[in-house]
Amino acid sequence: MSGNARQGKDNPLHYIVASDRLFALGYSADEVNAYLSQTPFEELVQANLDAMEANFAAEEAAALKELKERRELADAMMRSAAGPEFMRRPGED
Repeated sequence: MSGNARQGKDNPLHYIVASDRLFALGYSADEVNAYLSQTPFEELVQANLDAMEANFAAEEAAALKELKERRELADAMMRSAAGPEFMRRPGED
């Protein structure tokens, strides 16, 4: 048994994560199986880590955008409720 196959049995999580990631990208079962059998374990782990980091970065960017939009909405609501003299932000003419 090769080191790659042995590590797969000892560390199935990375194979499961990679399979899920590749299926979500539209790869067929044959393509996924070929990738898993031909990719060194260390490369598979790094690809999973890179994908995880990209997903977290995308989630963080989306959360920051949502937070900014919520803050702007809250600001507009508070200014609107305070009356016309508060509708302009300081520094706006």
